[in-house]
Amino acid sequence: MRTMKLVPWLVILVVGCSPADRPGWTDDDKQNMKHYYRAKHHNTEAAKVINKPGLLISREDGLYIREQQRLAISEAKLVKDEVLAKAHPDLPKHWREEFQRGLELEVDGGSITGQLLIGTFVDWANRERSNFRVPKGISSEIDNDGTSITNRSKN
Repeated sequence: MRTMKLVPWLVILVVGCSPADRPGWTDDDKQNMKHYYRAKHHNTEAAKVINKPGLLISREDGLYIREQQRLAISEAKLVKDEVLAKAHPDLPKHWREEFQRGLELEVDGGSITGQLLIGTFVDWANRERSNFRVPKGISSEIDNDGTSITNRSKN
């Protein structure tokens, strides 16, 4: 009987002390990290249009791509380095020098260097995915339009 009472406590300790939920993530940090996911979302939306079949991009698609890229840059700049570092110690460097800089180069002139930098970031992030420590639920709170579901105003 006594052993049975210890098992639930072990489960609570293991779940309650997971690295993603460790102390240090304030509510402000969690809110700030949403900018990371919004930036990635807007970049993905632009990439979907860029990668559509066909050789030419329509004027409308071009405007949409630029708008999504500008939104991605705006969101990328809002994420604090100290918050990025809580997710992964090397994330601030890769985020600023590869993802954000790549977006800026793309917007400034459609640079292939920008695409390569973003690709470098994506490759690094995919390799390091298991080492990221972000509290659960932050990325799932981002809606398809890149806004926070909880902050979206009702019309």
